[in-house]
Amino acid sequence: MSNRRTWNPQDHRSQFQDVDGNNQSVFTDATPGNPNQELYDQLAAMADEGDYSDEDYIHMDAEGHESVSGVSDTADNENRSNEDEPFAVEDETPAGGQDVEEDDADVEEEEDEMDELLRSHFNDIFPGTSGPKTSYSERRSFWLRAFDLARFLLVTAFACFLSSDLNGRVCQLQGCANKARFKCHTCFAVSSELPCFFCEHDAILHEWNCLCHRVRNENNAPPPPRTTAGGHVRRREIRCCEQARSGKLVHFHSLTSSQIVRVLWCTEHQDGTHLCSRLIKDFGFFPARIKDLNHAFSIQMMELGLKMRCKSVSYQSIAEIFLGTEHKDVRRLRLYEPFMDALRQFAIVHNFYHHGIVSEAIQARHGCGKTECPACIGTSRTKSPIAVTMDGFESASKKSVAAGGGGNHGFYAMAKAWFFTPTVPDVVREGKSQDAPHLGCEAQHKAGSERVPTSNGKDIDRIIHVDCAAHSIVLRIYDAKGERLHYADDVLSWLASSFGHRAIIFGYDVACKFLSHLLHYGIYKVVAGLLILFIPAMHVYAHGKDCQCLFGPRILFGLGLTMDGEGHERFNSWLARSIGLTLWETTENRQLDIVLVSEDYNRVKIQGLVEWTLGKLLQTFASLKSIRDALSNSIDRLRNSKYSDVVASITRQRQSLAKKVSVDVPSNKDTLRETINHYARTILSVRKYMKKNPGTKLAARLKTALSANFTAMYAKISEFNNLEPKHDPPLNFAQVEKDLVVESSMLTSENTETLVTLYWRYCEDLYHHRNHLRNLRDYYLDKKANFWEGALKAEALAMEDERLLERRMSVEAVYCEDAAAALELFDSGENSVLFLEEHLNQINHEFCSEQSVLADQNVRDGIATGK
Repeated sequence: MSNRRTWNPQDHRSQFQDVDGNNQSVFTDATPGNPNQELYDQLAAMADEGDYSDEDYIHMDAEGHESVSGVSDTADNENRSNEDEPFAVEDETPAGGQDVEEDDADVEEEEDEMDELLRSHFNDIFPGTSGPKTSYSERRSFWLRAFDLARFLLVTAFACFLSSDLNGRVCQLQGCANKARFKCHTCFAVSSELPCFFCEHDAILHEWNCLCHRVRNENNAPPPPRTTAGGHVRRREIRCCEQARSGKLVHFHSLTSSQIVRVLWCTEHQDGTHLCSRLIKDFGFFPARIKDLNHAFSIQMMELGLKMRCKSVSYQSIAEIFLGTEHKDVRRLRLYEPFMDALRQFAIVHNFYHHGIVSEAIQARHGCGKTECPACIGTSRTKSPIAVTMDGFESASKKSVAAGGGGNHGFYAMAKAWFFTPTVPDVVREGKSQDAPHLGCEAQHKAGSERVPTSNGKDIDRIIHVDCAAHSIVLRIYDAKGERLHYADDVLSWLASSFGHRAIIFGYDVACKFLSHLLHYGIYKVVAGLLILFIPAMHVYAHGKDCQCLFGPRILFGLGLTMDGEGHERFNSWLARSIGLTLWETTENRQLDIVLVSEDYNRVKIQGLVEWTLGKLLQTFASLKSIRDALSNSIDRLRNSKYSDVVASITRQRQSLAKKVSVDVPSNKDTLRETINHYARTILSVRKYMKKNPGTKLAARLKTALSANFTAMYAKISEFNNLEPKHDPPLNFAQVEKDLVVESSMLTSENTETLVTLYWRYCEDLYHHRNHLRNLRDYYLDKKANFWEGALKAEALAMEDERLLERRMSVEAVYCEDAAAALELFDSGENSVLFLEEHLNQINHEFCSEQSVLADQNVRDGIATGK
């Protein structure tokens, strides 16, 4: 059930009361002669008579059905968050005084009653209709027509809300009976229980005591300022301590208003650190500068601004939204640069707070804080495989500019925790060798090329980012000029040094080139354990059949069927929304903004990590049940099968098929067929890209290119069909498209063997998911013991704020509890019979063994890896 409330007249009527507390309903302000005036009066009367009580809020569920929350949604109301408290149900017990358990029939009965209620009250508005229809589109049309008839009433109500409607109002401060002359819109928006109507004297005091509250009279003018006996304007003062004497005027800005305040400091606090700390802690305002303070912005404004920046809104647009006026933009007001300075500095403070970096000592030992994948990183004791992918993102380029908007902020340590430069030798350039031998893939790819593109006015033409292959969480980023294999070498070196005791699964768009490069330069042996290379699922079909056999994730063992390796494309899509804003920024500013988006992306991913894993687990268990049902007559064959035998058998078939593709002597007809395949791959790639809703101009160019490729391909197909020996039946595009893909069914002949193979692939999924849940649980338990309660506890006590520990540990404790609950699925009776624990142990043995059958899956039969 949704917690959204559609309408309750009492909510609005309570805001319009005269001095005696009598309702001054907005319904009485309807335009004279309005044909719906009678309806408004009926609704107002219903509110007075209690027909719409606080328990009778109308809710809509996901399918658009209506229900009464006080009757049919008690469980939902019990679980509401604090943000929903104003809408909470006061009494969830039925009139009979006994709790009852409602079923679907009760809900439908209540919905019928509500439909009858709507029909009775809206019959005058919609003559000849019977109220809301069952179709959602008809219901929506019904609601829109209701709004269309009520729009002028809403305009009147909105005007009353914005203006200072002071008719009949008295000052709400205790002991004052003077007529109200001013209204505090800030207090009024927060709660109707707060005093918000004041006489002139109390309005001056209220504005003085409440920083940046919007107090206005009927003419939208603020109260007169406080003055001295000599007539000089008095400013509110904020002192660093009692000894503060010297100071300056500072502009304070909130979401509702701005105010000039005199800020004072003493000789001991001239550096501004103590004063700015007090502004944040005691007043909730973040300074634009520590020294020479001139502006301060409310924490609420900073939090909203940071969220907007992470969701692809430019700094200037954010500043205009919060601070722009009808007469001047933020640049003319000289607020743009202070606001952007404050927002970027707040982002750093917010990130340090999130990760518990509260001192120089903590930063020196634990870094600046970076959101990483707890399910893949694990702890130093983790022995399960680590799976990553890497990809270049060409849209993340940088123009050659000396300075960006707002000036250069310099390199923040937060950005350095994300951006890396290769530290391994550049073997290609240092060795001055020719390109590594071709592995056999006839497809042509720019990625992995050693040729550095021309600048075209760009200092950087892309970023290269590394993500965990299972959950698409970003791990590290490189600024690059050309997607050279040097970056892949550095990633592999990082994996080998950081996770050398674990098996490595590495996904790359040109894994075929990378393997050839590793073998040619002897880099393969730097990996002490198992290394499995694969090409992500979407990109593998742009490669030849031999590469599909050797690197396809759907037919390569060790990955399971969940890990498609396309997580980097999901991050590219997320980052693409805001990357255009960084094109003209300086290197330092650009890196910080990319990091802000990456941090936000990773945190969103982690929030749903356990839930996502749980969903995949349930799908895997359902698939295993289907396989066991299909093998009910051959269950012993499934139980007695061995993982090593299945992997070895499929590997031999894949290598044999790849060898057959590569050793065939090409003829003129074969060469022509490869040309046709090249056109077909281009067509399929363009089609996939067009499904991502490119811009209008780009879509037009893609359609032109698609038409040209089709024309050229059909010309080649006609030429191919005219060559001897004749192709029977004649070749067509459908056949070309089908032949580009190696199906997993080509590797097995018997249906039983296919199901056994599929069973082991799903067992690989179980193996990875269970390891990820265990890693996540151990990661946060280890972090709690060694960081939150270990290294940070003394620092937090020095801060006199242990609440930081409690807040962060409570969030991470929920992740641990959810992971532990998900792990219980493996022990449940109905799931535990779908797989054998011994089979998962066999998979683990192959990942940890030095002579694993999973090794050398990527190379042709007879080629050594050099280990």
